[in-house]
Order: sequence, then C-alpha cells, then structure tokens
Amino acid sequence: MLQAAWTFKPGTANWLRLTASDGPVFPNPTVDFRQGVQFDLFADRPLYVVLGLRETSTTAPLGANGGYDGLPIEWVGGTTDNGSTPPRGRLVPAGEWTTLRFFLPYEPVKSYTGNGRLESITGKGVLEQIALVPADAGFGAYTLFLDNFQVIFVAP
Repeated sequence: MLQAAWTFKPGTANWLRLTASDGPVFPNPTVDFRQGVQFDLFADRPLYVVLGLRETSTTAPLGANGGYDGLPIEWVGGTTDNGSTPPRGRLVPAGEWTTLRFFLPYEPVKSYTGNGRLESITGKGVLEQIALVPADAGFGAYTLFLDNFQVIFVAP
C-alpha cells in the first residue's frame, strides 16, 4: 500500500501527478495497452483520477520497469471534461475505498506530450503517472492510499 499526502494551494495548477519514476523503489511498471489496469484508492476528499501512460514500446514483462526516457505520454481515462488539463477522469468519492478500472483499448485518450492516440509497436508501454484533480473546492490538504495494482484481461 502507498500513502500520499499533499496540499493544493491557490495560484497553482491544482493537480498532482504521482509518478513512478520519482524514485528507485517504484520504477515505471510495464502495462499492456491491449488490456486494462485496475487498482484501489481511498481519499479523504473527492478526486478525479486519470492515468498517464508513456509509449515506450517496451518488451519487458508486465510489471517490470519498462523505461521512461523522452517518449510521449498520453492521458487515459478522462471521462468528464476532456477540455481540462489534465482531463478529469474517474471520480473517487471521499471516505470510501474505490476500485478503479481502466480498459485501455476503450478509454478516451488526450495528449499530454504525445499526439492523443495510445500507440506502441509492441502493444506495451508504462504506467508513468496518476494525475489527481480536486473534485471539491480544491484548496487544502489531501491524503490518499493506493493498493492492489494489477493488469486485467480485456476480452475482444
């Protein structure tokens, strides 16, 4: 389980990105763009959650470090207001564990540093970031817990 705590402040971008490449303990895990990603999240305040996937075209096994240098990132799963940056995605209500499922081949995609299309020669890339956007007034302290990350099978 991972715990994160931060404060959104007035005059800032008012979104937070949890990145796997920020430290040696959590490399960028390989995911299959033809499958899904699922995890559990608990937040003390409501948040919107969207994934940042990097198009590394890795050949690494699922879950292994798939790299990160200089390749495009797409936001995936922005189901509401895709005009915002980052797009608001899945709503996580305050005070309850929520299982988030992103079926990657069927999710809305918005460019972060890429072209707005999820592309990979090998069908794989990495989970680069989880972007969090406040769903309430926004300012102030937040605490969340993340657990049970897994790649899930998507039937054709």
